[in-house]
Amino acid sequence: MAIVEIVVSEGHTYSCLDKLGQEFTSVSYAGKLYGGASPCNNPEQITRAIAGAKKSIIKEGDTPKLKDQRENLSKWLD
Repeated sequence: MAIVEIVVSEGHTYSCLDKLGQEFTSVSYAGKLYGGASPCNNPEQITRAIAGAKKSIIKEGDTPKLKDQRENLSKWLD
């Protein structure tokens, strides 16, 4: 059983034509043989992405740990 970080970070921009240059918050995680990432545009999407990542990590038998790289917003995992 390993600890897998769910990383929440800002400062990313879309590269697809319909959203080119718009900023988003990223929620990502990477286990030994699995992982995922979600671009999020609002708090509800961030909450859903963290919950989904947590569920996937636990399903793989690992322990999730939140690493929130934003300022003053580390409440999402609980």
